[in-house]
Amino acid sequence: HPAAIYTWSRGYDQESLRWARRRGYTVVRERPDAVLDLTTFDPSAFQSELEQVRQAGIEIRVMWDEDIKSYMRSLYRVASATFRDVPFRSAESSDVSYEAWVREYDESAARKVFAVAICGGQVAGYSDIWMPIAAGQSAILEYTAVLKEYRGKGIAFALKVASTAEAARAGAQTGVKTIRTTNDPDNPAILHLNQRM
Repeated sequence: HPAAIYTWSRGYDQESLRWARRRGYTVVRERPDAVLDLTTFDPSAFQSELEQVRQAGIEIRVMWDEDIKSYMRSLYRVASATFRDVPFRSAESSDVSYEAWVREYDESAARKVFAVAICGGQVAGYSDIWMPIAAGQSAILEYTAVLKEYRGKGIAFALKVASTAEAARAGAQTGVKTIRTTNDPDNPAILHLNQRM
């Protein structure tokens, strides 16, 4: 018995916004869309931050689809533990089964690159980017999450830098020139990381 329906539209798409308003929708949240030029992204500008994470005993590994399968349960554990931290996410949408989570991953029409933070043999966090199959499209930085007990060490930023650097490397070969992400205005920490990059 749902009480509401949520949908989204690009803020500049006035036709879609008018369509939604005529049907009783109201705007409840505006989220900034960030775009990064992969052709000019220079991860060496952030080497001191990456080294700080390494010095804390955290290893950042970059993996593609074919390498990530053995980590799926650990990634799901991080995702399910952090979904409720995403502002404006309903309790229902935060409770995603492992099967549904894997199905969404498997059904994606994109290749995926992951940066995974490993600490003491455990997955502490990850960042994933969906790389488009079709030329001319943007990559999407989909989700970055760090377990609460590992926060405050610069891991999220290191994950974003590592995954974006790999996307830039792959994009140079496939013609993907930009990466996009969005950010909830109630999550200033992630907004700050995106602005730094």
